[in-house]
Parts: sequence; C-alpha cells; structure tokens
Amino acid sequence: MRSLGDDFDIERAANVEEAKMLLASRPFDVLLCDHMMPGKQQGLDFLVEAMQHYPRSKRILMTGYINPDLISRSTALAGLSACLTKPVNMSEVKRVLRQTLGLNN
Repeated sequence: MRSLGDDFDIERAANVEEAKMLLASRPFDVLLCDHMMPGKQQGLDFLVEAMQHYPRSKRILMTGYINPDLISRSTALAGLSACLTKPVNMSEVKRVLRQTLGLNN
C-alpha cells in the first residue's frame, strides 16, 4: 500500500482506534479499510460508524472473504463506494480510488 503515496495523499492507521483518531483530526475524502484489522473492532464496523459520523467520506472495504452475501450486505450497511476482494493488485486499488474520487486519469 505504500505505493499509493505516489498518486494520493494518504494517512495510515495500524488499527481502528488509530483510524478513529485520524478521522477526528481532519476530514478525509476516502476511507480504505481492510475488514480484518487488529483490535476489538473490525473494518466493516469502523466504516459503518464512520458513515454515521462522517457521511461525506467515501468508504471502500477490502476483504479476503469471498462471500457475495457478506459483500452485498456490507455495501448497503456501510454505504460502500466499492468492495475489493483480496488478493487485490495495486493497479486495481488505484483504479477504484480514482473512480471513487471522480478522477479521470
């Protein structure tokens, strides 16, 4: 994910608690989150909470669970702009970020 910094202004969080602190410090255009994060709270839970408190931030979930029902429910529950199934290559992540941000390049 480090190569995202070549194309986007990014902040990284090691866990949900750190992500919450970052989100409280300033607005973010997009939140890209792995479903399985260290700590008590999972990524989807974080994105659902973020949707309620920061509705202008777009939300993208990455998951290794290839369960169409989970992906469908997650998209509706967290208002996801996209759900990426792992493994995902960096060019796909960048493409989805550009699309979510409305960038044409």
